[in-house]
Amino acid sequence: MLNYGTGVDVQLAIDVSAVLLQPGRLPNGLPSPTSSFGVLCLSADGTHFTSSCTTFGVRGQGPVTARTEGPPSSSAVAVTRYVIAFLILAERFDGFGAGEEIPAHALSRHVMPWDIHWR
Repeated sequence: MLNYGTGVDVQLAIDVSAVLLQPGRLPNGLPSPTSSFGVLCLSADGTHFTSSCTTFGVRGQGPVTARTEGPPSSSAVAVTRYVIAFLILAERFDGFGAGEEIPAHALSRHVMPWDIHWR
């Protein structure tokens, strides 16, 4: 059992094509070191995020460790049952928070079961 808001470390194996590793642009026009980002979220139902999601850089092949936040105590979410990870183009990134879902324009999506109890 973890305390509300505690960070959860997740290690993911990621393999992306060279085109997604090229420099890109954010929606506001500022440069981005790569043209894609990984996004990591927790979910109670496998669809909706229970808290703010975390972005992480995509560097090619191999494991990536990212930390995402648990739900806040005000959410009354006692259990998250899934970790959600997806890739998104930098130019389409706009931040993701509680109650939102994986956007339709995500490049890839993975919903993995992992029960975490919160107090």
